[in-house]
Amino acid sequence: MSASEQRAGVLAVVSAYSVWGVTPIYYKWVEFAGPLEVSAHRIVWALLMLMGLGCMAPVGKRIARPHGVLQGADRPNPKV
Repeated sequence: MSASEQRAGVLAVVSAYSVWGVTPIYYKWVEFAGPLEVSAHRIVWALLMLMGLGCMAPVGKRIARPHGVLQGADRPNPKV
């Protein structure tokens, strides 16, 4: 495992634990809103964020072109 992969892994772990730790505070802040409203906002904002990231990231090109995501899908599976 390279040093950059290790840094990426550590960053992912720290991010996940940070989100997990902040989640109770988030729900306390939005307790005035109903669960349906909170869920709707989270869905809408997540979709907007993913669309933005998809347009900016190099992987966005592959997502925009389904044949880029499914490279090799037209080839038969190797025999096991």
